[in-house]
Order: sequence, then C-alpha cells, then structure tokens
Amino acid sequence: MNNPPTDKLKFSTGSIPLQEHSVSTPFVNGAILALRNLTLSGGLPHINLVNLSEKYALFAEHWKPRTVDALNDSYVKLAKIYGEYRWHQHEKEDRLFLVIKGRMLIRLREEEIWVEAGEFLVVPRGVDYAPVANEEAHVLTFQPKSTKDSSSGEDPWV
Repeated sequence: MNNPPTDKLKFSTGSIPLQEHSVSTPFVNGAILALRNLTLSGGLPHINLVNLSEKYALFAEHWKPRTVDALNDSYVKLAKIYGEYRWHQHEKEDRLFLVIKGRMLIRLREEEIWVEAGEFLVVPRGVDYAPVANEEAHVLTFQPKSTKDSSSGEDPWV
C-alpha cells in the first residue's frame, strides 16, 4: 500500500516540513494509528493529534460513544460496539461509520451490509438501520454537533 507523503503538513498558509516538528503519522490499511498533541509555532492553529489505541483503552462500555475531537460543525467520536442496537434513523443528518477494529453489520430494511476494519459506510439521513457486531468492534464516527443522539445525555470526551 502506498502511504501518503509525510514530509510536509499542508495548510492554506503554506507548508511546514514535518522533520522540524518531529511528527510522524503511521498508517495501516489506510487508518491513522498513532497521533498525539502538537502545537505548531508561526501563528498556526493548535492541531490535536489523537492516539486511537490509547483512547479506546480508556473505556470499556459498548454503545456509549466518546468524543475525541471536533471537525467543522461535527464531533469525531469513538465507540466500542457489541451485540445489536435498536432500529433507528437520523432525520437531519447522514451517519458515517469507519471500522477501526473488527467488523460490523449494518442492517437496512431491504439489505444487510458488512463493514470490515479499514472500511466505512455512510447511512443517509432518513434511512432506518440497526448496527450489529457479533464480536467487539471499534468504530469512529463523525456526528454533527446538532445531532440529538439516541444515547442518554451528552457523550463524554476522552
């Protein structure tokens, strides 16, 4: 697999060589595996790098997403899933599921789709679905901040 170039970070204000900041981002099967906090000088915004393995190690509960960062008007969330979740839909937003570890089944009214580690699936708004994992799976999602999640209360940050 060809890894993306890691010699420069590109911003709208220009490029900064990574070697000057001792940053590397390993990729396996297209997924970022190790990230860490980094603040760049020169007036650039803070860049929050996250170690997914460390974050997943901080919680054990299934179907209780944890917020790890924000992107535009969305939260980046991690979840461990196991078993079946109820049928539901999101009327105003699409839902992306990126499987980091394991595999999950997305049940739709007309079909079932397996999503393997390193793959993602977008469930369009208004579509009924029920996620299932026969073994524990680790999933990353992007969720608009305006989403009223089906879990109780606000998802904690990790």
